[in-house]
Amino acid sequence: MSKRCLIVTTVITLAIFFGIFFGVDYFEVKRSQYIPTICLSLSANIVPRFCCDLDCNSCSEASSGVPKCKLLVSQSQSLSPEMCRQNSTFCPKSGSDADCDDGPYCCGECCTGTGNSEVCSCCDNVSHHACQMSCAICYNVGLNVEYYVDQQLQHSKYTQDFKKSLKNANKFLTEHMPNSLFWCYYNPSSVTEVILESIYKLNIAQLY
Repeated sequence: MSKRCLIVTTVITLAIFFGIFFGVDYFEVKRSQYIPTICLSLSANIVPRFCCDLDCNSCSEASSGVPKCKLLVSQSQSLSPEMCRQNSTFCPKSGSDADCDDGPYCCGECCTGTGNSEVCSCCDNVSHHACQMSCAICYNVGLNVEYYVDQQLQHSKYTQDFKKSLKNANKFLTEHMPNSLFWCYYNPSSVTEVILESIYKLNIAQLY
């Protein structure tokens, strides 16, 4: 294996490791600051939504008259997948109709000098970066839960984002159907804020 390949492989491996480590560690740190309790699911449902990304691979100027990307994405993500199924007028734009202007963009830098004296500046740029939006359906699961805080019954809403994975959304929904019990953790500074993970779900038989 060449030295260059070894460096690239090492960088990718470290990126994956730290991404997993800090992602898990963040939840553990947050959970350690919250108060554990038992939540009862009152209702649970999957909420589909549009999630949109931009493809801006080229470094070219957007065509005159195309919408701003930020506005186009915002408008598209506010549309309802259910309305889209009933009437294509309410669907996000696609293909060339989804071309947009993402504003100023630096396509490349030029550097002079070396070491601490190296100075870099943009030497290849566009004023209206050409992009194209693409949208898919993503899924949230919304829960209405109740739990006790110092012997006082508290109600709260919890939402889990599963991106494009309907399979994972359905799995989470099944584990948190109405009348199911599971561990949750509330913020002592704001008792309506709760966090949970399906791995902390309790077997009801363990509670009695």
